[in-house]
Amino acid sequence: MRIAVAGLGSSGSYLLHLLTRSGFDAFGFDPKREGYYIPCGYAANRHSMTDLLSWTKLDFSSYIESKAEEVIFSGTSQREIRFRSRGMVTFDKNKLEADLLKECRWSRTAVKGQYDLLVDATGVSRRYLPKVEDYRMHTVEYVTGIEEKKEFQFRYFSHGSGYFWIFPRGDKYHVGAGSDSVTMIKDSLSPYTPEKVVSRDIRLKPLMHSISDGNVIGIGEAIGTVSPITGEGIVPSMKSAFLLFTAITRSNDLDTIKENYASLIKKEFSRYYTLYDLLRSIQNNTLQKRKAIAYIRASRKDLREFGIDFKISRVLREFL
Repeated sequence: MRIAVAGLGSSGSYLLHLLTRSGFDAFGFDPKREGYYIPCGYAANRHSMTDLLSWTKLDFSSYIESKAEEVIFSGTSQREIRFRSRGMVTFDKNKLEADLLKECRWSRTAVKGQYDLLVDATGVSRRYLPKVEDYRMHTVEYVTGIEEKKEFQFRYFSHGSGYFWIFPRGDKYHVGAGSDSVTMIKDSLSPYTPEKVVSRDIRLKPLMHSISDGNVIGIGEAIGTVSPITGEGIVPSMKSAFLLFTAITRSNDLDTIKENYASLIKKEFSRYYTLYDLLRSIQNNTLQKRKAIAYIRASRKDLREFGIDFKISRVLREFL
């Protein structure tokens, strides 16, 4: 089976690496110019990343830039709740992706040639999969220096309209905001002087109901593996790549690969639909009490997988 991987971000480069190491006839394509700065918070759970990279020769600890001791959450009241870290770090994502590709065959072009399987890892553009009803949020992100030391922080805007974050990255900081409101983004970032500014859209709607079409199968943000409540997508996207790799190693029949992959994706990411429903319900002021337990369980699991020791009891003590 000849396999093409279109898009070589975190999920695409990881999948191509796994396929290459396992002897598959795989080739990668990515038209981004050399040195292109990829907008991203560069934060992930080090335990999950270590597990994912255990299938490679790479040591994740060598890419870590800053480790969180605590993660601070706040809302419109600015009241802070501190949670212990369960492994949240920032890391050099660009270097990791470059190292994953070192022994792979790839080119800086769009896909050329004919392949038995085309993997769409093109992120928010979803270039090779059918267009579907979508929901995205715009983000603006700064790389900046800050005189006073800052910890890992999240601040949520009112009515589910977005969030602001600060992540230490070595001697710099990654500061960003995502929202439907340009004014809210500008106001939250106004205290900071950027050394680099980038912007992008992130997909907050899970699209696991549309992950393949013909000989095309999607991974990563192309199928909505971004947390609707934190915007974190690195570990989930790499997990989706590993699930597709697993399906490919189990069968060389395309229909069987698609069926097995769909089953694995559903099992791993079904909670994203619950979290997306929570987000949209907050935005539309239609929260239903009968869904509270499902929302709490999905949120707790998601935040813990991101590397945050989230406890609902802490939230209740602070706000009730």
